[in-house]
Amino acid sequence: MPRGFVARELSILAYANGFTLWHYRTNDKPELVLSTECGNPDYTGYFAPACDLLRRGDQVIVSFGGGPEPDLMTLIVTEAVPCGYVTVRPLGGAKLPESVPAPVATAEFAPAG
Repeated sequence: MPRGFVARELSILAYANGFTLWHYRTNDKPELVLSTECGNPDYTGYFAPACDLLRRGDQVIVSFGGGPEPDLMTLIVTEAVPCGYVTVRPLGGAKLPESVPAPVATAEFAPAG
């Protein structure tokens, strides 16, 4: 049975330069964690209770334990508004939403060539 976000299951694995790598453990299904509840303008996201902790660009490794075998998924926080909402997507999955600018290569970090 889905129980929703549980704060004590969210923990920091690493932090550096304004980036945080998190771990979250749940028995909820991935569909619930990734749900956007289309059509519900009041839905703030599965991780909304942690909106004061999470920041755009953070990664969350989610351990799903509710199935026959444990499973992992890495999510990226695409939006996090303090006292508001949090949106996530699978890392390496869909393109960034239009509201999130794509990284721009600078001369310092541009590939050699």
